[in-house]
Amino acid sequence: VREMLAMAKPVVVADRGMLAEIVTDEFDGLVIDGSPAEIARAIGRLRNERAQRNDMSQAARDNAMARYAIEAQAREMTADYAALRIGRT
Repeated sequence: VREMLAMAKPVVVADRGMLAEIVTDEFDGLVIDGSPAEIARAIGRLRNERAQRNDMSQAARDNAMARYAIEAQAREMTADYAALRIGRT
């Protein structure tokens, strides 16, 4: 899912597990209940609603780069290690 977002592809995920934590519903993809009817509806929306799909595509790329690019992950890890050092005496 992270790779698809980085390629500016909005994704459809079921509302269970960690995927629903990665995708923000109606922003960079669609979070659904996982039923066959909802899967079909969501795919149809992405196919038919070009303007919304384009907005989600840009949001997907921006969000992936902000959260998952190596630089973002390095900053987060550095901050985590710095927080551990603060607690030491």
